[in-house]
Amino acid sequence: MIKKDSSKKAFARLRRRAETILKETEGKRADTTDHDLLETLHELEVHQVELDLQNETLRRTAKDLEAARDKYFTFYEFAPVGFMTLDRTGTIEKANAAAANLLQQPQRYLVGQKFSNRVYPEDLPAYFAKIKKSSESGVKGVRESLDLRLFGKDDRIHHFHLDVGAGFDKQGRFRHWQFAIVDITELKQAQKILQKTQDELEFRVQERTAELAKSNENLRKEIETRKKFEADLKLQHKKILIEQERRKYLSKILVEILERERQEIAEALHNDVGQILAKLNMDLDDVIDSGEHDPIKTDALVQIQSSIMKSMDYVSWLAGSLRPHILENLGMVPALKNMLNKIKKNSNTSFLFHTEGDFLQIADEKTLAIYRIAQEAVTNCLKHARAKNIIVNLTRKDDFLSIAIEDDGLGFEYDKISAGEGKKHTLGLIIMHERAIQVGGEFRVESQVGKGSRVIVEIPVE
Repeated sequence: MIKKDSSKKAFARLRRRAETILKETEGKRADTTDHDLLETLHELEVHQVELDLQNETLRRTAKDLEAARDKYFTFYEFAPVGFMTLDRTGTIEKANAAAANLLQQPQRYLVGQKFSNRVYPEDLPAYFAKIKKSSESGVKGVRESLDLRLFGKDDRIHHFHLDVGAGFDKQGRFRHWQFAIVDITELKQAQKILQKTQDELEFRVQERTAELAKSNENLRKEIETRKKFEADLKLQHKKILIEQERRKYLSKILVEILERERQEIAEALHNDVGQILAKLNMDLDDVIDSGEHDPIKTDALVQIQSSIMKSMDYVSWLAGSLRPHILENLGMVPALKNMLNKIKKNSNTSFLFHTEGDFLQIADEKTLAIYRIAQEAVTNCLKHARAKNIIVNLTRKDDFLSIAIEDDGLGFEYDKISAGEGKKHTLGLIIMHERAIQVGGEFRVESQVGKGSRVIVEIPVE
């Protein structure tokens, strides 16, 4: 109904245009008085003009249709995708250049062939199912898609992606199929390579996972072993600490025993031996003063008395060295000076004693440790180093008390001696070291063969 109304409107427009053209040409017609004839001529002229206009419109429409056909043909023919039209029997009615190129046959040979003849047998069920579904839908524009394999001219199998659409007439009856095909052979090959790569990667991942699991198991065992070792080490460390504490305690006891023994020996020398010598000396005085002996015997008694006096002096010095009462009465610095002066009288060694700082209010055990270490170090210098010069430097700085005994003697290799070589010379070093440790100090020795030695002790005052 709409189309009929449109035709009427177009006809009315043509008639109006024809009448306009006739009015413009009325002056050119011959004069006539026959009204019916004039009316007939007018109608004929109008129809003629209408026909001319219709012809012109048809020519323009034909020209537009031809241009549209050329445009469609160009698009269809030179499209990069393969297009084909199949009739109701599945025979190719039309194929563009891309389809011919993909199927490796000229276009003229494709037309009239059954498309299904090129489909790989195993893919035929899926192919027929898709085209049947498309043709039975009854709806234009519905598209079905699938991937299938086709034979080429060389009988090699190629992979394609196929889009299927169906064409219907005005009554909805199926007319033909329209195919669009794209070669996906390279894509399939790439997917196959990718799948192979993924499989290899998965295999490697599994291998690596197995290796990691094995490594983790080994690591777990190693951790357990280490934990056991650490536990044993902690136990051994604990035992070592206990042993160190025990050794430290024993060292303290030994030092105390040594000091007590020295005190007892000093008291025995002073009280017993000293008194005996004093009594002998007094008895000799009485014998000499009595004059009952001849002069020769008297001289002999005088010499004996002189020896006894020297023995008394030596006993007094020995008792003083074993128990330095001056250390208790006057302090550390006077005691050290007195000790060095007495040693100097009985040796050819030169001594230099230097002090710096305040040495008051220092615990007795620390002053005793400094005195004994200095005494032992100086004795070692005289016995083993054959030193000509000995320097004793006593200083106090902040909360630390330090003493250094340096000589120009023979020197020795302290590392070797500490490792156990030359054991006959280690006892004095061990005693000094233990005395320093007992009061919380540090002990070290610097020495080189032929370049003398230096003993250094640092003790915290607090």
